[in-house]
Amino acid sequence: MSAEPPGVSVVTGGSSGIGAAICDRLLLRGDRVFNIDILPPDQGGAGEYIPCDITDDGAAAELISVIGERAGYITTLVNNAGGAGSLASLSDMTTSGWSDTMELLVCAPRRLMTLMLPMLKRAGGGSIVNIASVCGLQPGWGGAAYSVAKAALIHLTSVGAAELAADNIRVNAISPGFIPTPLFGRTRGQARQDSLVLQDAIAAQAHAAQPVSRSGQPDDIAGAVAYLSDSEAAFITGINLIVDGGLSLAPAHMWDPHSQSPVLRAIAAAGETLAESRMPTKPADGKPAVLDRSLQQSAKEKNAR
Repeated sequence: MSAEPPGVSVVTGGSSGIGAAICDRLLLRGDRVFNIDILPPDQGGAGEYIPCDITDDGAAAELISVIGERAGYITTLVNNAGGAGSLASLSDMTTSGWSDTMELLVCAPRRLMTLMLPMLKRAGGGSIVNIASVCGLQPGWGGAAYSVAKAALIHLTSVGAAELAADNIRVNAISPGFIPTPLFGRTRGQARQDSLVLQDAIAAQAHAAQPVSRSGQPDDIAGAVAYLSDSEAAFITGINLIVDGGLSLAPAHMWDPHSQSPVLRAIAAAGETLAESRMPTKPADGKPAVLDRSLQQSAKEKNAR
């Protein structure tokens, strides 16, 4: 059996946040890492930075040529680049807002999966990891376009896993939960320093959003990527690994002692309403009030006799 080639990883959106943590982790295991981003890495960054707009066909094709010349093959592709996309509701959504979000979060990962296939095959196979989101699992966690895009990315992962297994290429997704990064601030147009301040403020409160009582960290996602792209996970393909501290596990009342089940709350409210409707009232003649209609009808029948 021939030895596995040295690891060569391509990480999109590797200049900050989760992507930077992924680059660091893959470098730590000995991979050669290419960071593909439209922005240069924060504080020097890790890996070999290649600026590229992956939503552009021409730029993406040129990227393949550059990596092919430098490395010849790749063993891991991590589709991590992203953003919040359009924050509009469905009722206010524009065609361009919807299309731009889908282009970045669905079309670009598909584009790179297709273009990188020859280099993955050249290595004898490899791994693709798509960074999705718990927003793709159910409504309520993110914007409309973002949530639909992440759901599509999860399904793209399943389709890719089934189709590419014959080429010894595994495809998996990871759905992060509430992971504070500078992206929260940048999405709102904040400067880098302000976005870092917001990131820290969110991290200080994030523990209240899920059963695991600490904030999620980019390293939590990087560790999952390292595992799924490693030979130790050679029998795993087509899964969506949820890394969210239990955020999507159950409603808050299941793990927060200060929160009440909305069903029990509704039952209690209904009971109170019923009790109030049956409360005796004192009529003008001073006689006790009848508690409900059935008793009132019985009283009328008795008087009729």
